[in-house]
Amino acid sequence: MNKPSIPVYQAVAMSLIITLCSAPTTSAQIQQDFLIPKQTVEADPEALYRLGNRFTQEGKPEQAQIVYEQSIKLKPSTENLTALAQLYLSQGDEESWLKTMEQRLDLPFDRYKDAVTNRDIAEHFINQGEWEKALPYAEAAAMRGYVWAYNQAAWLNGALGHTQRGLEWMEQNAVFNLHDAISNYILAFNATPSEWSNQLLDYYYEMHRQGKVINRARCMSIALIREDYDAAVSLMDWGLKQSNDPWFGLHAALLCEEKGWMQRRDQILQDIVERWPRFPNPNQNRRNAKAFVDLYIQANLAGNLSHEVKTQLQVLFDTCGRTRSDFNGAYVGELFRLKNESETAKAMYSEIIAVKRHNNTSDYVAFRGLRLIGEDPVKILQEQRNKLIRQSELKGASQ
Repeated sequence: MNKPSIPVYQAVAMSLIITLCSAPTTSAQIQQDFLIPKQTVEADPEALYRLGNRFTQEGKPEQAQIVYEQSIKLKPSTENLTALAQLYLSQGDEESWLKTMEQRLDLPFDRYKDAVTNRDIAEHFINQGEWEKALPYAEAAAMRGYVWAYNQAAWLNGALGHTQRGLEWMEQNAVFNLHDAISNYILAFNATPSEWSNQLLDYYYEMHRQGKVINRARCMSIALIREDYDAAVSLMDWGLKQSNDPWFGLHAALLCEEKGWMQRRDQILQDIVERWPRFPNPNQNRRNAKAFVDLYIQANLAGNLSHEVKTQLQVLFDTCGRTRSDFNGAYVGELFRLKNESETAKAMYSEIIAVKRHNNTSDYVAFRGLRLIGEDPVKILQEQRNKLIRQSELKGASQ
């Protein structure tokens, strides 16, 4: 009579009892958990990895560590190394986490996986406020040539006060990726464009003059760098008329108010309202933009921000805040700034600015807004960083 087959994970667990001579208590616990006889099944790194995941899910980190380590001994992979690293991190062992993560860099070279590994390490240190530790990993990721990696290396340099070094990463990005990341960065950190950057911006503008618009928002941000506000408003107004998209119009209207062009502002806001029914299938982000426009118009008619409008704007800010979409909480901050509510504007801008990885057309808005009310966005980023460091220290002390 044939004996029933035993699941692979059970055979693997019993094999570990024999092959792993260390941590006898843990091995005994594994044997107790599975209650299976000795098997001759050869240990499989993938099966070990899955078994480690099961132990992790069951809240058995000691057993998980044993099987992950054996899996890595047989055949290291991104998956088993990451799993073991995260296990170390969950136990507050950052040193072992970093050592294990760096083992991922010793695997056979894969450009994408190498970039992701360096990015993951960088983001851990960014979230801890240890930006100097993060920087070499962020720049190593950028060396692999991905857009998000260039962005992370640039914005991290900018946050550390290395503005021109960050611009160099944006320039490398622009060689391969024609989008608005470089003008966005220049506006956010008030960077001085290099000769090469100026040539690139002039190239974009020349294409626009020839009627070959690559991206209206990009041309608009270039116009802001050039301090050609009339052109910036015209570009956004044109975008509204071509697409019926309220985001173009609200951006233009806010710029008009900043420059004191109130009649032009009111005309653009009215145009948004009239065109809204023709905007096809608006998503939630564009519905938020239209709600913002309605509140903007109410404030203009009243001559100030009433308590009711302020409350509704705060709800809108809480809803869209740091979203990666074109319309986000920075524009709510803009309206408070333009209506002389600088403290509220500062609080909103400060909540939005961050070290970025994903480029967004609106990233610069909060940075620029802070400078216009006399605040230093890099200083505020540093304050955020110090808060992260304190939180990390308190977390470490409690473990």
